[in-house]
Amino acid sequence: MLKDKFIKIKYITVLSLLMPYICFAMGDSRSRGIEEGLPLEEKARWKVMEILQNSSVDLQMDAVEVAAKSGDETLLSNVMPILNDERAPEPIKFACLMAIGDAKYSGGLKFAEKYKTNENPNLKMAAAYALIRLGRDSNSNCKIILEQLDSEDQKTKDNAVLLLGKAGQRKYIRVLRWLFNNEDSTERSKLLIVEALARLRDPEARSKAWALMISKRADDRVMGITSMQKLKTLKAKDAILTMLDDGVLEVRLVAAENAALLGDKSGKDIVVDFFDNKVNKLDKKDRDRALLHAIDAAIAIKDVDTASYVPDYLDYDSKKIQLKAAQAVLSM
Repeated sequence: MLKDKFIKIKYITVLSLLMPYICFAMGDSRSRGIEEGLPLEEKARWKVMEILQNSSVDLQMDAVEVAAKSGDETLLSNVMPILNDERAPEPIKFACLMAIGDAKYSGGLKFAEKYKTNENPNLKMAAAYALIRLGRDSNSNCKIILEQLDSEDQKTKDNAVLLLGKAGQRKYIRVLRWLFNNEDSTERSKLLIVEALARLRDPEARSKAWALMISKRADDRVMGITSMQKLKTLKAKDAILTMLDDGVLEVRLVAAENAALLGDKSGKDIVVDFFDNKVNKLDKKDRDRALLHAIDAAIAIKDVDTASYVPDYLDYDSKKIQLKAAQAVLSM
């Protein structure tokens, strides 16, 4: 079993909880020495916490997202104190509140309740989303998100679209349809609206996702595949399977991942071939980008063959790849 392969540990270790203080007190070389002696799952946690403590805001947000996607309560409990830190930047606090909702982490309930009345509209919305996901799906929480669809700040408006889709409130499909057809909606906003509608299983989202999947732009095709998967229908799966023959490697890897999320592992050979034959032939920039998709595909496929490639990337020379490998170890 994969859990045996990754030496799953069933208890929360004191080492994980104390890790930030250990890293601060010791030099990098000594902390790396401790890291090397850890079981695999603990090493993955160590990587996430190290990056959370000592990296750029973008990487810290990625680390919080790993905690949420892996559902690892050790990491989630270590993330929550950020919400008590007045010096923590807004984007990281936003990511932490999102993590509470994404992981349905009950340990974050008090923080969500606290930030529901925050003056910052983005933090207030993220808190409302977390509360909805934790079962507090009152009209007041939905209203907090809906109000920001009219925001003059584009980032805030886009966050409202994202959260409305993730909140799973199908009664607001018509609102999102209207917004999609609004002449003031930007192209990025429309991409986010398509994804939100797909999350809400809007039948009209399929044609919009398909339009992206046949775009000449690879980035559009990736967005179309991920949106199509969220419809979770047989037709959606069949559409994604057609993309396993796409001319762009990254698109094929994303198709393999999303087909697997719908129960079809036809793309497994693409992932295995990538790790066996292609990864070392790409230049650094292309390799790193493809690795993110390949590890995501391995997480979705969840078998020993694809999982066996992942642990080595905990020591890769990109923190984004380290985080993605840590997510895989903690998820599989």
